[in-house]
Amino acid sequence: MDLVVGLGHRCNTAQHLRRMMIHHGTMPFDWIVSPNRGVAEAIEHNFEGMLQPERLELRSDRVVDGRFGFEYLHDYAIGPDYLASQPKVVARQRQLVERFGRMLASDATVLFVREEDRELLDPDAPRRLVEALASRRPRSSFHLLFLTERDPSIFAGDPNVTLSQVPSDSWNDAWAWNTIFTAIDRRLPIKGYFPALVRGIGSMPPAVARPTQHFISSSRRRVLDLIRKTLYRAAITTAIPFCLSSALVAGRSLSVICLYCAAIAASSSLNPLFTATC
Repeated sequence: MDLVVGLGHRCNTAQHLRRMMIHHGTMPFDWIVSPNRGVAEAIEHNFEGMLQPERLELRSDRVVDGRFGFEYLHDYAIGPDYLASQPKVVARQRQLVERFGRMLASDATVLFVREEDRELLDPDAPRRLVEALASRRPRSSFHLLFLTERDPSIFAGDPNVTLSQVPSDSWNDAWAWNTIFTAIDRRLPIKGYFPALVRGIGSMPPAVARPTQHFISSSRRRVLDLIRKTLYRAAITTAIPFCLSSALVAGRSLSVICLYCAAIAASSSLNPLFTATC
């Protein structure tokens, strides 16, 4: 999978994707609370009618959009004059919707991740999300990882969905999420996902781990390019002495071996190999 994109239902999903350093930039559902129905409708209708002032409701610690049922806990200045934040919120959400649209229109293969609303009782929820996504991009180009604390057998089956049960006391448990993503990575390899690196950085003190995770997650393309180049150079510098020493042992012509190694070093054919490995 080229990209991993969170579909809510709350910030927890985006936080874990960032911790695992596979977060691909903020998307519309990352930092809000969102019902399954609202997510499906927003995707199908390209978020049309979102954040209309007449449909907003101020509650004790959040603003709720009645169009899709989205709850904004971090965007508005909560208070009687919360609408003073409206222009800034609308501009920010428009940017996120445009980014989401570009992702949907891209050729990338996408793993969408949805953490179930604990109050959800709709067994068709995963299928409904898949249908909404399929209205915007080919089914063959995406897969949905649907996390639930209920028995997955109650949900309708769909080949585009992987259902994974998360115990009710483990939603914030890094080990549980790591286990789930390591398993799905074996079936649907996630580009740029390094389980050992995730565990290693996760074992560091939080003061060190969190900025490191955030840096790699937010700068992942540059970091991965650096890793690939480093591995490429390391492979070349290791391969040449190995071939030369092997030639001495085998008694073959050093000139032939050197030419062979030079051809490997000059060729770009290794780049896809290391890209796939990384």
